[in-house]
Formats: sequence, structure tokens, C-alpha cells
Amino acid sequence: MSVAYDESGRPLAASGESGPESTRDREVALEIFTGELGCGDLIYELRLQFERAAPGDHVRIVTDDPAAGTELPAWCGMTGHRLLESDAPFYIIETRKD
Repeated sequence: MSVAYDESGRPLAASGESGPESTRDREVALEIFTGELGCGDLIYELRLQFERAAPGDHVRIVTDDPAAGTELPAWCGMTGHRLLESDAPFYIIETRKD
């Protein structure tokens, strides 16, 4: 199941697909594969990788971390990035624009 988020980070209606493209097919500026990294290691890797992204870029994260559905929204809330879509194991994050 795919979940899209509004500007404030609240989930919109869930569906099998999130708009015209699924999370795994959407065009993105950067794609990050984290494998089985979890918790602190996942967040540290994202922090390093996001330094390569420009403000407003869309980044696809592919992770096997079972807690990513909880960790990524929290990380976005702390860093100012915006979780656009969540369809485990695929996540789309828009980098903060400042």
C-alpha cells in the first residue's frame, strides 16, 4: 500500500498506487539503497547521501529496514525534509528548499 503526504506531513488517502506513477517508478534526482541498515546507521547514511542533493530534489530511498515507515517521517520532521510517498520498501523524500 502506498501513502502520499500533504504539505504539513499528514498522510493523504492510501491506495495501491500514489498518483500517476508508483513510488518505485517516479523520476528522482537521487536514489539511495540502504539494504538492511537500521536505525542510527540508516539515518547517518541518509545524512551523508543527502549532502549530494540540491534543495527541492526528490530522493528515492530503498530500504529493508522494517522500522523505516516510522523512522523516515520522524527524520524528515527533524531535518525539514518532506516525506512525499511511502510504499515500503520505497520512499520518496523532497529535500528541504532552504
